[in-house]
Amino acid sequence: MLLDERPKTSRADLYDRDEELNDILSNIDKPLIVVTGIRRIGKTSVINVALNEVGVPYVLIDCRSLRDNYGRSDLYRLISNALSSSLDKLIDILRRIRGGISIMGNAVEIRWRGGREQINLAELFDRLNERRIVIAFDEAQRLRGGPLSGEVLNALAHAYDFDRNITFILTGSEVGLLYDFIGVEDPNSPLFGRYFHEVRIDRFTRDESIDFLRRGFRELNIDVPMSIIEEIVNAFDGIPGWLVYAANAYIRGCWGSIHD
Repeated sequence: MLLDERPKTSRADLYDRDEELNDILSNIDKPLIVVTGIRRIGKTSVINVALNEVGVPYVLIDCRSLRDNYGRSDLYRLISNALSSSLDKLIDILRRIRGGISIMGNAVEIRWRGGREQINLAELFDRLNERRIVIAFDEAQRLRGGPLSGEVLNALAHAYDFDRNITFILTGSEVGLLYDFIGVEDPNSPLFGRYFHEVRIDRFTRDESIDFLRRGFRELNIDVPMSIIEEIVNAFDGIPGWLVYAANAYIRGCWGSIHD
């Protein structure tokens, strides 16, 4: 449903993003795709749908929970959780990794200390490269800074050069920080000078915003005056996440207090 407040996973529930989706899918053979757009614009929904349509195993790593100056345990726990979520698609690869990976039930643990039982990020990418795979880092600018930022960049650069079965997708709502992490203008960055395909997620136009809300309310069999729809559109200027938030506030009878 268009007005579902959770990120979308199906193209049928994603309004007017066919061009962006097709752009990602037609460039999925590239080593690095960067998806940019402001917060609440729908990047996660676009990535979810693209990953579900790409036809190969994928890992989606949500970097939003990373704390500033994150440590190795934070990063590896995040990646372990993402691998656990995709275990059904990757279990054959992960079971063949001897040392560094353990599987208990539906949970994957990356061991990053303990002599021969440890594995680093570059080695993990090398081993996942055994088959075609897409690895997406949502809100990847959270990876910048801190003691591990350089290690992450080096691992990405290594995989870019040598792991030809892996496509990386990095999304970011703080575009300047994401560019800074990648090192777009930094000759010292491991990724400096490497081509990436960028897909920009833009705001809806006014007409698209109106049509989006009308269709969303129609799906729910709710008759909403055009004056309310226009108020919502005027308040949130084409940002899908906020349009959905306001529409649901109206449905719950809270729109007046929010609008005021």
